[in-house]
Amino acid sequence: MALIPLALAALAWWGSVQYRERVRWVQHTRQVLSEMDDLLLAVTNAETGQRGFVLTGEESYLEPFRSALPQVDVSVSHLQALIRDSSPEQQARLKELLPAVRLKIEELQRTVEIRRTRGEALAVAEVRTGAGRRAMETVRRIAASMEVEEERLLEQRLTVARVTQTRVAIFFAAGILVSIGLLFWAYHLIVLFAWERKRAEEEAVRLNAELEQHVAERTTELRAANTSLQRSNTDLERFAYVASHDLQEPLRMVSAYVDLLKRRYEGKLDKDADEYIRFAVDGAARMRLLITDLLSYSRTGMQVMRIAPANLEEVLHKVMDNLQILREETSAKVEHDRLPVVPCDEAGIMLVMQNLISNAIKFRQPERPPVVRVTASRSGVEWHLAVEDNGIGFDEKYADRIFEIFQRLHGGTVYPGTGIGLAISKRVIEAHGGRMWVESAEGVGSKFWFSLPATGNA
Repeated sequence: MALIPLALAALAWWGSVQYRERVRWVQHTRQVLSEMDDLLLAVTNAETGQRGFVLTGEESYLEPFRSALPQVDVSVSHLQALIRDSSPEQQARLKELLPAVRLKIEELQRTVEIRRTRGEALAVAEVRTGAGRRAMETVRRIAASMEVEEERLLEQRLTVARVTQTRVAIFFAAGILVSIGLLFWAYHLIVLFAWERKRAEEEAVRLNAELEQHVAERTTELRAANTSLQRSNTDLERFAYVASHDLQEPLRMVSAYVDLLKRRYEGKLDKDADEYIRFAVDGAARMRLLITDLLSYSRTGMQVMRIAPANLEEVLHKVMDNLQILREETSAKVEHDRLPVVPCDEAGIMLVMQNLISNAIKFRQPERPPVVRVTASRSGVEWHLAVEDNGIGFDEKYADRIFEIFQRLHGGTVYPGTGIGLAISKRVIEAHGGRMWVESAEGVGSKFWFSLPATGNA
């Protein structure tokens, strides 16, 4: 709808520009004609003054002559400026006219000077030679041809200007009529839109009522399912706790008898028996470690957190003390920035830091001592803490897998462990209302991040 009146307005504007251009050329032609008349009048006045002075010798007759000469120069200058934009034919005529005008003015000046210095007879004789008359005829002939051409151009340009003016008026009138028609059409569309909108709003109210009913029903179902899921999770955690707790006693008995077999019979039986005993001892040790970690994981969900401001630098120092033997055995170096005071469960965060730093030392490059760096930065309403190492690293496509329980990227014979430490750490951080993620590259090292709320509203 907008394009049609805009197109007509553009056409009207373009037509008005064309019309102004036509009018400018009409005015240009009229200026040329006016300057031609002024030039001929000035030359005629100069000739009249010259004739009167020649016949009478009185200086008063030279007044028209003297005033006409500057006018001739002005008209010539104006014509040169105007004819510069005209056709090549008019420019050629002007080049022929100007010498004729100069010749006529020189003849008039020479005759006046002869009358003033040598007398009337010689001046009249000079006039009767006909040089002045021939120069004047040349001026009038060239001027007449130029005026004829300008009159022709004037008529032509007036016609074009009238046609352009008519076209602009047509565009303008068409724009008004089309705009009125479009307004009526828009009014009709608005009425239809209002009716459709009213009907749609009524339909929306009905659908919204149905949706609210469905949402209420679905919410009730989800609450029941959530309650059932929470009960199942609680039962599973309790089962894992009970199972791992109750399994420790028979495992201790198995481990004790296996150790007894190793001490009493290792080296006394054949090689196969020694190997079987060694497998049993290693399996019992791994089972003990696995049950211990499983018990820790189940306790993580059952314990109540005690949120209080904790100085993370002091927490890190406690972790360093706990890992002192491991640090000395591996020549590990642990660096840290200034760490903040954060509202958290100190025991839980201490467990997270210990898991991350011990992993950073455990998964080290064999040819270089491990270097671990702990940093902290504020980001809005959170603290972002990072544990960065120069260890073996891993492909980031496994970044989500390593936080799952019992998921390992390396064999237990190369790097000992059960693959539950990061799962416990992530669970602790999420219980604080934070999140945990990792950046890593194979052969370069890893950087484990975790966030904690900066306020005590976890």
